Amino acid sequence: MKEEEASLEDDATPLAVSSERNTQPGTIADALVLIDFQEWIVSRFAPGEGRKAAGEGCRRAEEARAQSIPVMHVQYLFEDGSDGGQDSPMTRFVEPLVVLPGELRITKYGRSAFGGTHLHRELRARGITRLTLAGLVTDGGILATCEDAIALGYDVVLAENAMAGMTPVGHDEALARMLELGASVIESGKVPR
Repeated sequence: MKEEEASLEDDATPLAVSSERNTQPGTIADALVLIDFQEWIVSRFAPGEGRKAAGEGCRRAEEARAQSIPVMHVQYLFEDGSDGGQDSPMTRFVEPLVVLPGELRITKYGRSAFGGTHLHRELRARGITRLTLAGLVTDGGILATCEDAIALGYDVVLAENAMAGMTPVGHDEALARMLELGASVIESGKVPR
């Protein structure tokens, strides 16, 4: 994977946002951010636990949608296009995960969902203050995204049972690091309130 740029500044133009949801100062506004639940990442980095985590991520997406919590999908692609692009069999999202109309899809080329993407602008435009992170791999994209989210001032909640690491030790070490940074863990079946 190519290392991302050091800057967290977004280099893409934000999409138009029509929602006025949760834009009052001092309110907590949530979003569920699903990171790298893709066929090649599951197969290469988390073949066993990755599918189970993806199933839990799908369940959490359904719960979030039922509560009108925005669901955002982050997809890692190769900058040179050698992976076939956004909808190739290699890079597609793991079934049954789907991006519904109106849900944001963020393309990234490094570990963090923030590095070189428009995610931060999109979240700000929607008044989002708290992110629930789920995805792959805990000791890669999840950790990098959590570090950047906290540095940008977001509250971060980790859906631990909807995450998988490259190894159990890597998962546990990354989880401990994120908790040290100030993230919290949400129980299975719960959505932050």
